[in-house]
Amino acid sequence: MDSLPLPAVAGATLALLGLGFVLLRKKPAAPPAPGIAGPAARVSLPAGASLPPRASMPPRPSLRPSAPPPSLRESLRNVFVDPALNKNGIGFGKKCEWIVAKTSPDALAAALGLRASATSWREALARAVGGKGVAILGPVDGYAFAVGEPATFRVNGAHLLDDPNLFVTIADKVGREVLFFQSDARAEGFAWLRARPGLVERAFSVVDTHTYADEGPQDETEEHVRGQRPVPEGEEWWPCEDDVLEMAAGWSVDPWSLDERELGALPCLLAPRGEG
Repeated sequence: MDSLPLPAVAGATLALLGLGFVLLRKKPAAPPAPGIAGPAARVSLPAGASLPPRASMPPRPSLRPSAPPPSLRESLRNVFVDPALNKNGIGFGKKCEWIVAKTSPDALAAALGLRASATSWREALARAVGGKGVAILGPVDGYAFAVGEPATFRVNGAHLLDDPNLFVTIADKVGREVLFFQSDARAEGFAWLRARPGLVERAFSVVDTHTYADEGPQDETEEHVRGQRPVPEGEEWWPCEDDVLEMAAGWSVDPWSLDERELGALPCLLAPRGEG
């Protein structure tokens, strides 16, 4: 028999190869491992083990906040509160001095010869501690406070610590007991005074390692404060900011803790620097 021509043999070979390729493409793929969705999974599991079904997997937390973030206006209001909504009871008692009396803010301002106008508690304290006026706050538990930077309160040009007897003048005008506190860690100046009409009951004042006043007997409050930090024999006891605040708490109100109190709407006055 005559042999087939070479072109015919080549064509037949190509046809067979094409048929084989088609058959291979139609071959079914191996079934995926139990419990694994799709061929993309590459997790190798022990025989008989499987992942839990999707329904039992815990949901992922949403990346969206549960509530919209506050607007810029709301954020600023939290820092610079409108006077009508201002939080009363902002604490004070460091780097300042203050006078306390069981009277109204108006009566205390009048006794100090201050012409004050209404403002917010936050604004008054910021300006007072910054040396731009005197804040008249309260009443808190019946007490009114006059707050200023150190060396604010003077009578006839002299500061109260220059002559504690000047404090009697204020007690006479108020008509009842008046207290004074100073706390200035920068100058190491700490003081507390207690006076009633006609008499200074207690005056203690130190500045920069010098004792300027130590008149009148110590009461139970002061003995307790001093006893918390006893000093070796022969050394002098020296106060700190916390001691002044404890004296204030024992004699009247701890002003540093006013942040923690809900005081509601309270009067607040500010006398600009130089008034009075």
